Amino acid sequence: MVITTKIDSIKPIESALSDLTFVTSESPSSTGLPENEKNHSDLQIQEKLSCGTDSTNSNNSTSSNSHNTNVVEDSTAADSDPDSDSDLDVEDDAQILHGAKLAMCIFSTCLCLFLMALDQTITAAIISEVSAQFKSFDEITWITSGFFLGTGALCQIWGQVSTIWGRKWIMVLGIFIFELGSLICAVSQSMKMLIVGRVIQGMGGANIQTLNTMICAEVTTMELRPVVFSMIPIVYMIASVIGPIIGGLFTTYVSWRWCFYINLCFGVVIVPIFIFSFNPKTPKGTFKEKFKKSDSLGSFLMIGSIVLVLIAISFGVTDFSWKSGAVIACFILAGLLLIGFLIWNFKYSSYPLISRSIVKIPQLNFAVGSLSFGYAAYIIILQFISIYFQVIRDNDSINTGLSLLPIVISCALFSCLAGFVVKKTGCMKPLSIASGSLLCIGSGILLLLHVEESFSRRVGFLILTGVGCGLVFQPALVSAQMLAPDEKNGLIMTNAYVNFGQNISCALFSQLSQVIYTETLKSNLSHVAKSGKISEQSSSFDLVTLADNTGLLKTFPKVDQLIIKDAFIKSLHNTFYLSIGLSALALICACLMSNSRFPTKTGKSAMLQKK
Repeated sequence: MVITTKIDSIKPIESALSDLTFVTSESPSSTGLPENEKNHSDLQIQEKLSCGTDSTNSNNSTSSNSHNTNVVEDSTAADSDPDSDSDLDVEDDAQILHGAKLAMCIFSTCLCLFLMALDQTITAAIISEVSAQFKSFDEITWITSGFFLGTGALCQIWGQVSTIWGRKWIMVLGIFIFELGSLICAVSQSMKMLIVGRVIQGMGGANIQTLNTMICAEVTTMELRPVVFSMIPIVYMIASVIGPIIGGLFTTYVSWRWCFYINLCFGVVIVPIFIFSFNPKTPKGTFKEKFKKSDSLGSFLMIGSIVLVLIAISFGVTDFSWKSGAVIACFILAGLLLIGFLIWNFKYSSYPLISRSIVKIPQLNFAVGSLSFGYAAYIIILQFISIYFQVIRDNDSINTGLSLLPIVISCALFSCLAGFVVKKTGCMKPLSIASGSLLCIGSGILLLLHVEESFSRRVGFLILTGVGCGLVFQPALVSAQMLAPDEKNGLIMTNAYVNFGQNISCALFSQLSQVIYTETLKSNLSHVAKSGKISEQSSSFDLVTLADNTGLLKTFPKVDQLIIKDAFIKSLHNTFYLSIGLSALALICACLMSNSRFPTKTGKSAMLQKK
């Protein structure tokens, strides 16, 4: 039985797909319609979004789920464009799976997603252990930012590639890249080797994020899609919560390398099951025709500029001075590549990576800014609060993972609550403002952390910060999607734009926080050594080396340990100042977001009067 994808038949599909990202394709110009047409437009939006705002994950469900509209957009495009390469334009018996094959396909894709999500938080509890082993404490944030670099740089590319070349083997390629990165991480003999592995992991993870929901939509009937899509945020939430605990368990009782070996164990199971169960149609076209539709030059320019900026920042901290030729050359080349990308993307490219019409909508950009700055603030806090527990509180990896639960769980729960509130009340902007405010307060209150801090205060501080971060995802994402340009692939490009902003901001500001922490820590330790406050035995030791090997701190006298730990605390506070600044930017962007309201079930007007 074939169901054609005329516009009217797409609405139920969009409604099902909205279980994750609450997508709307309302044009901004609809506010100028007569009242009856306006209400009709709102009802159409509600039909698409009615399943929508209950579920999300704490950290990255927004990122992964943002591509679920590809199915809808590709279907619409295929209906109007006979040359469309999308293989989702027809829902027929050859694509829909049933019984064991359906279960196997959903199981394999969700397990892939679980491993990818797990890798984003599992490293939080192993940072100090890894830095001590490789004696590269000034590069530890690359463990996180490297993953986000790979994800952010390719998240816009994989969706385009999959519609041109086909989802099955592109997904297998993504899994292979992710597993290759995991293997490199697991056998790493230096911090630089580990960083390369994390970047490769992120590249494969971007593929898994992008294609997971598209494949789930392709193999399920419209009636079953809401059930399948409701599983995805649950997978993300579980991975986010147990990630630090698993990382701590492996590091404490086996080895931190098993945080990455575990991916290989599951990969051996996932790939055969996926290949056997998923057999879609192959997109038509010759190799030359398909290659022409890939924006290779734009991809090269964008990725090159991002990588060079991060390398320049890393060089300035580790191998060279900030005034060195290597650092300056990297910044100059990055600037030239960025200018080249902007000119190519917005003037010449036939298939731009960033839609020209999207950047012309100010309120959409403010929504992306609110989400990106808020999430970057959260990632910085998560990274350095783990250092607080391991260095200042002398926790082992497992106890560090347990200590992170207040911030991770509160973020996950309030992310779900935000989705529920958006669905029931239609309010988005107030939640984003509340998120920015709570993040500012939560980041600021972390400045009260000291060497000797009570358990209840630590938990309270982290819960407040987690609540602020949890509220940032849904309102900003939905607001951006409601302002998506009314054009072919408008929603797809908007979601890709959100992903890009979120991941790149995390990679960039994570590295910047490392610069702040490392430089101030070395300065503080030098000051302590010269201050005469510690014993002669301790002052004769080169305290700056403690930045690379914090384990040596335990060999110092207790009194000296407290003084030296205070130097660490002051450096941690400086990274929290950066989080405060990012939270303030998120709050400013939230205040400038659209006043639009999410359509409720009543079908009443979804738009507030603009102030």
